[in-house]
Amino acid sequence: MADCTYIQVLRLTVIAELLLLCVAQNTHMQNVAMGKACGISSTWNPSDTCSAVINGNIRDLNYPGNCIHTASYDNSPFWWVDLGTEFTISTMTIYGRTGYIDRMTQVNILLDNNIVKSFTRYDTWTNDKYDITVGRVGRIVKITKDSNSGETMNICQVEVWAQVCYAGWYGHYCTQACTYCPSGSVCDEVDGNCTTCETGFKLPHCEACDNGWYGDNCTQSCGHCAGRAVCDKVTGNCTSCQTGFLFPLCKVCRDGL
Repeated sequence: MADCTYIQVLRLTVIAELLLLCVAQNTHMQNVAMGKACGISSTWNPSDTCSAVINGNIRDLNYPGNCIHTASYDNSPFWWVDLGTEFTISTMTIYGRTGYIDRMTQVNILLDNNIVKSFTRYDTWTNDKYDITVGRVGRIVKITKDSNSGETMNICQVEVWAQVCYAGWYGHYCTQACTYCPSGSVCDEVDGNCTTCETGFKLPHCEACDNGWYGDNCTQSCGHCAGRAVCDKVTGNCTSCQTGFLFPLCKVCRDGL
């Protein structure tokens, strides 16, 4: 009996490891902020750009080049980046300017206008950076600084780490496979929706047969159901046939016709 229990536990352990391996093969983390559209409320110098903090350079946390620096007259500074689509965001990594990390006080990090982190102090930072656990879906990352702070907003590098599924997979942890999107196209990584379906399947997931089609792979078209009714999407049967056709598939003529 003990040997049987051991074997069962071993089997469950192997199955769990295989499931984890499959998940690991279908997803990976990526900084989805790099090179995306961005904006800033003001700049210290006219040549400064909002994209300086999403160029991926974390080796040189100094201004200018790899930092944003708002103007002294800007009492409500902000910066934003549009990720282009919704992502399941795991973490964000914010880098402050070397030697000026105190300017991170009263800075707020928002995702789709919801605050994910407010910095009331800066002594919890490590090597001029801070990792924020997010764990939610979003698209617009915005950084603001409270207007009563009396300082400019000075930040170097913003990394937004999100789940990016390999082609053909979607959902939380990328564990769900896309269905019958047309050959060469993939479904949406978040909800699994296709833009179009293979013939016979119904939008948005292309899992169920569209009206007028039936069978295991929705490859068979319905017969001549009476009153333009839709046949059963599993069996293809009609409730009744148009005049002259043989029940229940209504595809061939009745005897004598």
